[in-house]
Amino acid sequence: MRGEALALFAALLWGIAPLFDRIAIVNISPLSANFIRALASFSILLVYVFVSDNAGQILNVSPRSIFFLVMAGVMAGAIAGIAYYQSLKMIGAAKTVPLTSVYPLITVVLAIIFLGERVSVQVFLGAILIVAGVILVSGG
Repeated sequence: MRGEALALFAALLWGIAPLFDRIAIVNISPLSANFIRALASFSILLVYVFVSDNAGQILNVSPRSIFFLVMAGVMAGAIAGIAYYQSLKMIGAAKTVPLTSVYPLITVVLAIIFLGERVSVQVFLGAILIVAGVILVSGG
């Protein structure tokens, strides 16, 4: 149950963050917003590494893992972040965030195709319901 609680805590924080983002980006570019947010994230992670006694774990990462984490960071952190901030400026948080929430269905389909993962019918139907909810929320 601890994993579920942490996931819900992350969802709560991800639900609150767009409000701060929307307030902050009124007069700055999506690139500036993404850069400042990434810098803040890096700072908190750096402090966490040293106060949590995990400094040694940073050096214990394979080159393969580094490559894939960098690719994920480029896609999700940089490119998608800039698109997210631009969308936030153009259509607001109430519409942007639900639209970006179609990613679970994309993840499920790609995990099946590229990772060979098996998902239950419930998981697949749940992802489709999320997309249906996004369509309803976004007025689509």
